[in-house]
Amino acid sequence: PGRYVDVYDCQIPGINRFDSQGFRVHNCGEIPFSMPAENCNLGHLNMAAFVNDKSGFLKACRLMTRFLIRATFADFTDPEARKAIHTNRRIGVGLFGFHTWLVTQGIRFSESHEKPEVRKFLRKAYEVIRKEARDYAFMLRIPEPIKVTTCAPTGTIAKLPGETEGIQSVIAKYFIRRVNFSTSDPAQAVALAEYEKKGYTIEDSAYTPNTKVVSFYVKDPIIDKVISAGYKEEIVEVASEIDLEDMLAVQAMIQEEFADNAISFTINFDKDKKRVGDLIRALKIFGPRLKGTTMMPTISNRPQMPYEA
Repeated sequence: PGRYVDVYDCQIPGINRFDSQGFRVHNCGEIPFSMPAENCNLGHLNMAAFVNDKSGFLKACRLMTRFLIRATFADFTDPEARKAIHTNRRIGVGLFGFHTWLVTQGIRFSESHEKPEVRKFLRKAYEVIRKEARDYAFMLRIPEPIKVTTCAPTGTIAKLPGETEGIQSVIAKYFIRRVNFSTSDPAQAVALAEYEKKGYTIEDSAYTPNTKVVSFYVKDPIIDKVISAGYKEEIVEVASEIDLEDMLAVQAMIQEEFADNAISFTINFDKDKKRVGDLIRALKIFGPRLKGTTMMPTISNRPQMPYEA
């Protein structure tokens, strides 16, 4: 538990959108599809759980590869989906906890793309996954998967074990997490009463009827982990402290060394003139090298934001 999390998400045939060249338009950027009705078959490894166990991480890479290949044998009732999946056998072994993995080894996020040991380890992980996919496919007498690795956002998946999401840096070390509770659900109503007794800030939802919003004040778990590893809190850089060129250079490194599908990666930036100018310059340098990047301007005036520094 907590060392690796697997997810199997089959897209529903018939509701997919395609671009002008016939490629599936996916909600996230990590998996470009080459055939109609192809699916997203992803499994994510918690890098932070293997900081002192690199051989264990590579074993987890092999196990996840096999798990996802076995998932391509699922009972697909749609013949178009079955044909696409059995032709490509596409899988996506992915990562989360990357920022924690770096800083608990004394490596700053902004400097990770310059570290040969980081690149070497990511490349080794890819080679292990590709070899396992080739060997296991041969054993099963099926086509070798055309692609095997990716990096997805892993939002909820990473939150469950309390880890950093995907290959993202943390947005804030200390933040407010706002959670919705239904007043019409008996169990949630009991929870609300308990939070009210304890003095939590509770408001009516600005968006949903019969809903209350509870504000939790949170220290990101990465702080205690980096201190326990013998480093200072300052080594943890939040997104606003990282140069945008360094941010995109990290994505480029992951894409070059590990992800052969693609990467879902978000750049958070303030909308001031200097930061936008920095972003434009960074995109001119890295744009031609990247398969996809999401730009998310920081919004501070929306009421009851779910996540606020």
